[in-house]
Amino acid sequence: MALFGLLSLRTSSGHFAEVKNVGRRILDIRNQIRADLSHLLAHNYAYASGRALSPVKRMKAARANRGWRKEGRQLMARLWLAMSNVDSLTERWLDSLRSLQDSRYDIGEMFLFGYDMRSDISEIEAIDLQRVVDAMNQVASTFDSRVLAVSTSLGALGGAVAGSVITVASQ
Repeated sequence: MALFGLLSLRTSSGHFAEVKNVGRRILDIRNQIRADLSHLLAHNYAYASGRALSPVKRMKAARANRGWRKEGRQLMARLWLAMSNVDSLTERWLDSLRSLQDSRYDIGEMFLFGYDMRSDISEIEAIDLQRVVDAMNQVASTFDSRVLAVSTSLGALGGAVAGSVITVASQ
């Protein structure tokens, strides 16, 4: 009987180690997502606040924020990858958690593992990445509006040049 209890504990401790390690990875990635999102939104804020300045100050702010779109795109790509990792690791974590819960045989093991996992379970279950997606969509719309403004301006300039050429050629 003691051998069965020892084997049960070994199996349970293996499942517990998997749950704990994968859970820790999820929480670490979540923390990195928060830091990257904060960095991205700080760039977006600097750009937006620079747009509200006088023309001279706006040019200085634009020079200071030069290259923010490139870095912003890199941050957004890293955020999408991190969210994908959180999603796949969460599935793995849930499978490991189910295996751990299925392998517990006595009250002592439940107490031993349950106490240590309680905070991880509540933190992982509380992860909501929708706010991150919403914020990224907002920043992406800033990128899109600039592309639209530049392409519209270039189209208008091209139309003006073509109109001038036609006017000069017809005279």
